[in-house]
Amino acid sequence: MKKVLFTILFLSLSLFAQNDFGDEDFVKGQDAYDRQDYPTAIKFYEKAASKNNVDAIWSLGFIYDNVQEHKGINANLLEAFKWYKKCADLNDEQCLFNVGNMYHEGHGVKQDYVEAIKWYLKAADKGYIDAYYNLGLMHEEGLGVRKNIPEAIKWYQKAADLGDEESLSAVKELSSKLPK
Repeated sequence: MKKVLFTILFLSLSLFAQNDFGDEDFVKGQDAYDRQDYPTAIKFYEKAASKNNVDAIWSLGFIYDNVQEHKGINANLLEAFKWYKKCADLNDEQCLFNVGNMYHEGHGVKQDYVEAIKWYLKAADKGYIDAYYNLGLMHEEGLGVRKNIPEAIKWYQKAADLGDEESLSAVKELSSKLPK
C-alpha cells in the first residue's frame, strides 16, 4: 500500500513539474524589467501570458499603462486596457480594479462611470481595498449612481476597517455632515 501511495505521489509531482505556468518566462521578464529593458521584458511577459500567468498579464498592462517613451516602448492605454481586461477575465482583483479605474478615468476607453462601478464591485467582492474606496467616492460624488452619502460611508468604512487612513478620514468627515 505504501508503495502504491508513493508511486501515485511521485507521478503527481512529476506531472505538476511538467506543467508550465510561464513562471520561468515571468521571472526572466521581471529581470529585464528591473534592468529597464522593456522590450525584452515584454517579450518574456508575453510568453508567460500565453500560459495565463496572471502576474505576467498584469505586468504587460502596467508597462503599457505607465512606461513613458523608453527604448522604443511608449505608454499605450489601449494596449494596457487589453492586458488588464484579459487579467480581469481571469478574476484577478487588482486587474478587476484597474479595468474599473480605466473606465472611471477614461484612460484607454471611453469614460463610463456605470461600467467603472461594475468592475469596482467585482474587485470589492474579492476584498480589494482600493475598490471599496473608489465605490465610496463614486457614491459620494454621484458618479454613475445617484449621490448617496450613507452608501458612500458604507464603502469607505469597509476600506477603513482594513486600515485605509484616507477612507477613515472620509468616514469621519461625511458622518459629521449627516443630520443627527
